[in-house]
Amino acid sequence: MVTLYSILLSFCYFLGAYLGRKDIFSPRFVFNIFAWLKNVPYVIEYISVNRISEDSIETYFLFKFISFICVNIGITVYERNSSKKKYVYHENKKRANSAYLRTGIVVAIIGFVVKVKTILEGGGVFYILSHIQARKEIMAGQYYNELFANSLLTCGVLLTLLCYLREKNKKHFYTFLLIFSMTIFGLIVFGARRPAMMLLLQVVMLYHFISSKINFLSLFSIKSLMTISGIALFVLLMPMLRSGSETDYINNPTKWVEGAFDNANTLFREFSYCDGDLFAFDYFKNHDCWYGASYLNIPLQVIPRSLYPQKPPMDDGMYLLNMMYGETVTPNMATADLQFQTSVPFTLESSLYSNFGLLGIILGSLLVGVFYQYVYKVLISCHCPIVMILIYQEIIFVFVPSVLHATSAMIICGVYWIIFKVLFRFKISRLR
Repeated sequence: MVTLYSILLSFCYFLGAYLGRKDIFSPRFVFNIFAWLKNVPYVIEYISVNRISEDSIETYFLFKFISFICVNIGITVYERNSSKKKYVYHENKKRANSAYLRTGIVVAIIGFVVKVKTILEGGGVFYILSHIQARKEIMAGQYYNELFANSLLTCGVLLTLLCYLREKNKKHFYTFLLIFSMTIFGLIVFGARRPAMMLLLQVVMLYHFISSKINFLSLFSIKSLMTISGIALFVLLMPMLRSGSETDYINNPTKWVEGAFDNANTLFREFSYCDGDLFAFDYFKNHDCWYGASYLNIPLQVIPRSLYPQKPPMDDGMYLLNMMYGETVTPNMATADLQFQTSVPFTLESSLYSNFGLLGIILGSLLVGVFYQYVYKVLISCHCPIVMILIYQEIIFVFVPSVLHATSAMIICGVYWIIFKVLFRFKISRLR
């Protein structure tokens, strides 16, 4: 039955993606492709090696199907009702292309200085690479420095790329390439995969929206397949780097490739949180829902833990993991009171179900679909300014209604908004 359910759900996701094929970065295409990656391939293996009841399996696939239907309906409803809505992007004055280039270089330099400071405080490049498995301890207390540095570097990369795409000047291209290389180095030095992946997506999205639209069929060209394969290999290698030793991965880099092919299913495991979903669906079927109590933790995240020792975690997945290990938790417990300090993140469905039950999945998924399409509408209507590309990417690839992902998306989108507001005094308004 698992195979049959997987085939049927896969058909639904691929049909949804096919309907959104006119723009491969549209909410419909992105949601359905990534939902398939997260919800189908690894769950087949996970169920086959664990004792999962038939009832739990049926519930898992039913809830995933309901969210698929509701998110796509939400996208469609807003798409049809917003056809006449228009938005416009204004800056405080008209700027020459060279002004964007200079701004990009300046913010990249500032970001790189902050990044170098962070690296030195972590012990230097060679120390970090030699102790990459202790990344969490090395980066302790550096979250906001990292966020600020990465945001400035990203803005520098995209501003210089924008200048090149507008004028096709080789000097602009070399400037972009230099800043891009510096940024990639700064992002991967701590062994983190996600920031570098997000930067690659941002570069591709800017090219797609500003220069040349990438169509669905072009994804199957030799050049595209080679690029996708390289990114997939990168996804496989970075987790191995974090868990490996200097001898294995610095002195013998060929073991990266060997390990990557030996663990090819890591790609799907990295995307999937099916273990947390299966547990949450089963647990909250027999226990009271949280009725939105976990969302009360979001405004508390602005308070420093030094001032509020009983501060709950931003990552509400810590509650889920503790429950999976049999601990009794409430949705507002302090981080210090939790037995286990790691997490299994909530997904779209498990977060909504844990708070509001089945009705939460139905209504919440509809609203998520509407929200995805609304941000996309503003992006396209404003002719794709960089700040909206960054915000849209964070929303469509990161945001789900969990405390962790909602808080993270709000913080990162807020930082990008402030940076561009300071640099260009822009505003976005709806035409009446």
